Amino acid sequence: MTTKELAFEYLMDCFIDWYKSIKNDNSFHYSFTKLKVIKLLFFASAVNANNEDHNLLGTFNKFVAMPFGPVESDIYNKMNQSAIGKYCISDKELKIQEVSTENNEDKLSPTIIEQINESVEALKKINNR
Repeated sequence: MTTKELAFEYLMDCFIDWYKSIKNDNSFHYSFTKLKVIKLLFFASAVNANNEDHNLLGTFNKFVAMPFGPVESDIYNKMNQSAIGKYCISDKELKIQEVSTENNEDKLSPTIIEQINESVEALKKINNR
């Protein structure tokens, strides 16, 4: 997996944990559609970006304009191939595929992990729901 795919998988882990902390259940499968995930990815990538520090826009760096908003083309293409790490994301739901015992988080740089964590926290402060 590429760094971008590993970062996306970690970001999805964070989004799912956030969802579970609000709903106190495991009904997240139908809440994470392809459209919602693409929008959340853009928000997380852009929330802490500025002229001096691109933050996650340095990792998720191929956003293109689409009819429903900005789309990170590499991640979108992987979603359409039903292959982003342990996640299969369709227009209607998110499925968790067979998970290997390998810890992919260890393959991410501490900087990217910190950027993701800070971005998710910034989104929570803007709108926790």
